[in-house]
Amino acid sequence: MSLNDQLLFSLPLLLLTVVGLTVLLVGVVGQSKTLNSAFTLFGFLSAAVLVWQMARLLPPPVKTLSGETSFLPLPLFGGMLAFDAFALLFQGITMIIGLLVVLLSWNDQQLIGAHSGEYYALLCFASAGMMLAAAANHLLMLYLAIELISLSSYPLVGWLKGDARSAEAAMKYFLFGALASGLMLFGLSWLYGVTGAATFRDVLASLAVLPANHQWLVTMAIACIVAGLGFKISMAPFHLWTPDAYEGAPTPIATFLSVGPKAAGFAMILRFFDAALGPQLDAWHLALVGLAIFTMTLGNVAALVQTNIKRLLAYSTIAHAGYMLIGVAVATPLGQQAILLYLIVYTAMNVGTFAVVIAISNALGSESIDAYRGLAQRAPALAAMLAVCLLSLAGLPPMAGFLAKFLIFNAALASGGPSGVALAVAAAINSAIALYYYARIIQQAYLGAPASSQRLVVLPGLTVVSTVTAAAMLVIGLAPSPWLAWTSKAVLP
Repeated sequence: MSLNDQLLFSLPLLLLTVVGLTVLLVGVVGQSKTLNSAFTLFGFLSAAVLVWQMARLLPPPVKTLSGETSFLPLPLFGGMLAFDAFALLFQGITMIIGLLVVLLSWNDQQLIGAHSGEYYALLCFASAGMMLAAAANHLLMLYLAIELISLSSYPLVGWLKGDARSAEAAMKYFLFGALASGLMLFGLSWLYGVTGAATFRDVLASLAVLPANHQWLVTMAIACIVAGLGFKISMAPFHLWTPDAYEGAPTPIATFLSVGPKAAGFAMILRFFDAALGPQLDAWHLALVGLAIFTMTLGNVAALVQTNIKRLLAYSTIAHAGYMLIGVAVATPLGQQAILLYLIVYTAMNVGTFAVVIAISNALGSESIDAYRGLAQRAPALAAMLAVCLLSLAGLPPMAGFLAKFLIFNAALASGGPSGVALAVAAAINSAIALYYYARIIQQAYLGAPASSQRLVVLPGLTVVSTVTAAAMLVIGLAPSPWLAWTSKAVLP
């Protein structure tokens, strides 16, 4: 494949990088938030169109030895990146996240002020890192992707320079992130030292003929890599940064952290585990089952006692990481598909919820759950959209969250054995626990007495985001066939 062809397949990533550099340079000359927001929004839209067009260039499906249809990846730049339906799906999710977060940032009163150019540039660079993560097929690319996401996210968490909570959140996020990156790099270096290979397929081939007395080195390497990737997806016990970072960060950045790096983390986990480790993960099955149950339980139980809405959603996102880890633990194509659909649905319902959080924060200057009392009387449409997103997060039909959890439960049960049953039972119990704290917010909105009878003024951008995401919950839930077809094509061979 020629260099021009490889650059063609990399166009969305290159475009987003150029947009970030441009808005950074323009920000040196002028700090018009409207201009920078509009230009960044245009950049994400253009990159989304390119991702859509790239889908037409996918290699045709082939028949495997088992007779199943499979979409094999197309190696780019000597196998360092992989161009396939899996990468394109995650890059499409990245574009959607970027578009929605730019709209939220445009309408967040916390972010009114200078340095908007730098803000949107960092958002573009973090999104570029997410796109790179989805296509990484090499140990070095895996590390560079996670570092690009992390180094762009640290300053965004501490963006509110006069806010002590924001500074504390950024410091905690940085310290935990540095430790996780160090552990991950340590594990990757051990894996390279043992196998002498860097591309995932070469690592897999080397591990297949590795002497038995070197297996303990591989075990240590995998443990360090799981710790680094677990930090990105807020997996317990590597979740400690999450509630403080969400609470202290500007709400649009908390939104971004809850869906963006999480999607990138699962993309890296799925491809790395499938393409580089393969049978090596059999020995980790019970550990992954335990981590999934521990993560979802800790997140849901801790969310029960929260009074700050952003901290509650932080623990909620930890719990949802636990649900998605079920798909990793079962290590089946159905588990992969369940994760892919779950990430699409989770992006919509979480961004929609945070859009309402920003609207309430703009109007009342409060992040307390008590601020939602009587929301249905003061802003009926906003309360309805919040209810749809929260009920979807709880997994109730006919919202899309029910479909996502159903696929996860089905993947656990279809895997067979006591571990699959244990995962399904634990997920069902945790879903019941989660329903309580989501319903508590809805109860406040519809049955609580409002502190004031004055109607809330909601900015147009927030109305657009909350409406689109709430509608997506109903559309995906009621017409799941196209989404199931797309995600099935993106499953790794």
